Amino acid sequence: MNKIPQENIIDGMVFESPVYLDKNYILLTPEIPVSESLKRNLMKWEFKELETDGPIIGKESLTGSDHNLSSAFLDHDAKEKEGIKKARQFYVEILDAVEKIYQRYSRDQHLDLNYITEYIKKMITMIKENHDYILRLPDLDNYNKDYLITHSVKSALLALTIGESIKMPQFKLIELGISALLHEIGMLKLPDNLYNFTRKLSDTEKKALTTHTILGYRLLKDFSLSQDILMGVLQHHERCDGSGYPQQLTAPKISDYAKIISIVCAYDAQISDRPHSASRDGYHTLMEMLKEGVKYDETALRTLLYSISLYPLGSHVVLENGSIGVVVHNNKGNPKFPFVKVLIDPDRKPLADMPVIETRDEKGLKIHNILSREEIMKLKADGLIQKD
Repeated sequence: MNKIPQENIIDGMVFESPVYLDKNYILLTPEIPVSESLKRNLMKWEFKELETDGPIIGKESLTGSDHNLSSAFLDHDAKEKEGIKKARQFYVEILDAVEKIYQRYSRDQHLDLNYITEYIKKMITMIKENHDYILRLPDLDNYNKDYLITHSVKSALLALTIGESIKMPQFKLIELGISALLHEIGMLKLPDNLYNFTRKLSDTEKKALTTHTILGYRLLKDFSLSQDILMGVLQHHERCDGSGYPQQLTAPKISDYAKIISIVCAYDAQISDRPHSASRDGYHTLMEMLKEGVKYDETALRTLLYSISLYPLGSHVVLENGSIGVVVHNNKGNPKFPFVKVLIDPDRKPLADMPVIETRDEKGLKIHNILSREEIMKLKADGLIQKD
């Protein structure tokens, strides 16, 4: 691989082979000329050199504007838009399906297990093929669905992500997905004002709310479900240190499915708007769960962290040089340094090419903090980042 110092890169330079910003990101495809804007960004981001396998084949002047900067940027942008569109369409589809599952159970006490299994298989495929988009949970609206529905779907997606990452066999992955999707079904046996409460509950009401795990277990026993699925539902509020409910079990007695579901249930509950509380960002939620590490299974929590990164997919972040971007890809080697698409430069100017960089522990390239929902809304209102 040939290394080209930044100072040797000139406007209009063309290469025979792809040009790499680093080993993970193609900056230019063959025969696409270097632009003045691209040179400025390389200097601003302090990238001292580029890499390519082939020689320089000439110098051309640019006749267009920003849309000619680099087909790599355009290809990534087009792929991202298509991926997000596909993920959102599927998310709406699965929300509608789960709503129908719950409505039919409430009406007829019937669960179509074949129908549920087919949707779990679809979710597994979506995670495998569109991981970076379906797991951008901050981008997924509730689409006017009840929290119980959105929470069940997101919990299942996250649980399946963990299961897929630890190489669960397919039949166990499907079982885990079913257990996660139905883990709150016991709530349907409680008055609506309990699980959709908007006020402070009395001690009696809080105690009644905790019965949903037992209620869910009992109602699912009437169907042809494995004991592992049932234990995932019954034990999803147990904690490894014995502080959970309903049986105050410690780690050795908690099922593998329940250990995973307890983590994703707790995580999604914190990052979601609920009738009685507003959401918090994924970074601070994960940090809090890591501090409470004794409560959760270490392997499952670590797997979630590496799957969505410490700064979860879809999070808007500020880098140390003042630039603002959105997390678009997790770093399998280090969850502290995900890949970020830079949207706004240090001078608070929107970028046309929006490069994707691997954050790292270097000057300017380290994440400084995560933006709040209010800060993101203001940037959108000011036209600095695109509205959904």
